[in-house]
Amino acid sequence: MGCARASGKRPTARPHSHSRPPRPSPYSSQTKGHDYTVVHLGKLQAGAGPATGAGASAAPAVQVAPGDNFDNPCTVPAAAACLARVLRGCHPEVRNATFSLATEGGRGATGPVPAAVWDDELLKCRGPELLRLPVSGPGDPASVQKRAAQWLREFARSWLKKGAGLPTRVTVEEMPDGAKLVFLKSGYEYSKGWDDDEDKGKGDQQDGKKGGDEARDRRAAQAPGKGQPDGALELLADAAPVPRVRVRRADMEGGATVKATSEAQILARLQKELPKSFTV
Repeated sequence: MGCARASGKRPTARPHSHSRPPRPSPYSSQTKGHDYTVVHLGKLQAGAGPATGAGASAAPAVQVAPGDNFDNPCTVPAAAACLARVLRGCHPEVRNATFSLATEGGRGATGPVPAAVWDDELLKCRGPELLRLPVSGPGDPASVQKRAAQWLREFARSWLKKGAGLPTRVTVEEMPDGAKLVFLKSGYEYSKGWDDDEDKGKGDQQDGKKGGDEARDRRAAQAPGKGQPDGALELLADAAPVPRVRVRRADMEGGATVKATSEAQILARLQKELPKSFTV
């Protein structure tokens, strides 16, 4: 891994020099053929070292979120443990990823974070993960997961219905643990610089023509790659560590466009309609 960098919110001492060394960035790492991981930390707080005896079972609650999303403090032991795991290559999902780390409520660490907790929290970097919701129901976790996965497949297929309202066309691929919503290229990626159907309305307003620019529409219709996959969302049901539903991006290689408007619609409806309990 070429670059692992942690950024904190508080200033650090600088050497007395008239010039500062260049800071590593994900982009410079990639242009040189290296991988990178950027870890954003809140205000660092002192925390107890590994506990022994009766306190050994008490672990700090760590939280990970993709991007730079936390203002909560982070204890020094938790930050050090996370960076050590990243540098040792324990978590392939953090390669070429940026994430935030905090300890829940800024609580001081009373013991080491179990490996299973790191595995589950850093799993959020794969995709990255956009949503994680617990579910429940009668029966064992495997049966709850099976019913949740079937519900997710039906939910995904509902976006294929006429009038579903999604600005980007999609297809659906069934998965053993849920479904994948695959976004399709509209052709507007190659027309006047608009990213996709989600940005088409911007062009309509700027052109000042109801229905948009006909020439632009014609170019979009003839654009290479129209109708081809352009990123996806995976809707997944887990049985462990607890029954839950997760949503993460997928197939973003090759410059796929993030469909922010479509993603927001899908996530909002999922949170509204997802049953809290899956009955038999």
